[in-house]
Amino acid sequence: AGVRLGLQEEGHPELGSRGVGPRLDLLELDRTRGARGASMAGAQTAATNDASANFYNPALLATIDGTEIDIEYRYAVPRLRLNGKDLGVDVARGTRLAIAMPGTLFGMKIASGVSVYLPDQALARIRSLSEQQPRFVLYDNRPQRLFLGVNFAISVSKKLSLGGGLGYMTATGGVVTLRGRVGFPDAGNSDLALAVDVDVTTLAYPVAGFAYQLRPWLRIAGRYRGGVQPTTDLAVNIEGDIGAEGLEPIVADAKVQLRSISLSHFQPTELSAGIDALITPGFRLAFDVSYYRWSEFANPASRLQSAFELGQFTELLQPPEETVLALTSFHDILVPRVGIEWLAYRGKSESGTQSDWFARAGYSFEPSPAPEQIGSTNFIDNDKHTSSLGLGLTLEDYSSILVRPISFDVSFAHTRLADRKHRKLSPVDRVGDVLSSGSVWQFIATSKMKF
Repeated sequence: AGVRLGLQEEGHPELGSRGVGPRLDLLELDRTRGARGASMAGAQTAATNDASANFYNPALLATIDGTEIDIEYRYAVPRLRLNGKDLGVDVARGTRLAIAMPGTLFGMKIASGVSVYLPDQALARIRSLSEQQPRFVLYDNRPQRLFLGVNFAISVSKKLSLGGGLGYMTATGGVVTLRGRVGFPDAGNSDLALAVDVDVTTLAYPVAGFAYQLRPWLRIAGRYRGGVQPTTDLAVNIEGDIGAEGLEPIVADAKVQLRSISLSHFQPTELSAGIDALITPGFRLAFDVSYYRWSEFANPASRLQSAFELGQFTELLQPPEETVLALTSFHDILVPRVGIEWLAYRGKSESGTQSDWFARAGYSFEPSPAPEQIGSTNFIDNDKHTSSLGLGLTLEDYSSILVRPISFDVSFAHTRLADRKHRKLSPVDRVGDVLSSGSVWQFIATSKMKF
């Protein structure tokens, strides 16, 4: 009998004998963005004006006028390829709910905010892959999972706002236990009871930011987000006697323990700085630069541990050696983002409803933190160019009951993974040279209501 724990190594029929390809999961990196921010390529550290400040910069929650509720749906379609063959990466989709609630305390403006992301395919999806199996590591190591953020902000003065909070991500641990009798010599005559115990725990990381209104038309801001590395800890335990039914057991109280520990997600420590410039009353320019500490990225492959107590059968076994993982050698990166917003049309209908139409666009460049995969590991990653477009509509005086504005935003973004060749040093490498490329198409729609 063989036990495979925490590892998946599927052969891809189109990659041939020298390549393997997993069916991966994709979760867009910034799950809590709104459509407005995504259409401006995420250049929102200083330019956020809605409840997406829960993600971009909690300090800007204090600048929002009135309680706001955002409802968003996002849909991302990846087309990631190795040696020209699509890996069939899963579509990522889910719903984001965010709320911003301003108020006053001792004459100072304060605000609190909550944001939650709910993937609609699974609350948590986990795969642990061997380090030799090619995968787009910045995507498949970010599985779909529930996310929650809670923040608080205060306006220290008319120009300065401060904010902070906690983000929560999940880690998974579980044990599968089989107890009873293992049949010998007929294993099919076993009598085992199955018990499964899975525990999902939360890990918190800090978020903090500031925003300063340097001029009436210019705001500068900064944000810090802590790193987090949730793991997946899975185990299989078999406990009981070995022997035939009704006879004295050959081995009493035998035990087999197998355990797999892997990094299920990695979020690097991040520092971002941004400016928001209202060039004209109808034209806004936003620019961000973010530093990501990818040098802390540990090998995400599964580490196997085993233990056996099988009496006289123990010497016949050759248990797998505890896994020694290779170094990843990732490096830190800087990511620039630029976005524009243009008030394209403002008008009022005969009924008195005022309509503001916004056009938005953005671009970002994210260099790969991963080195060329020339050795035994296959943590594939490419430089990423993201171009985005978006439209927004804000309605005022549309109802005698709902007197505050309502907004609708849509965003379309395309991320191109620049072609990259990974040349193996060994001519007999199991996988061989790999050419990686691909693209990701993303659509986001957000509705925002103020009260």
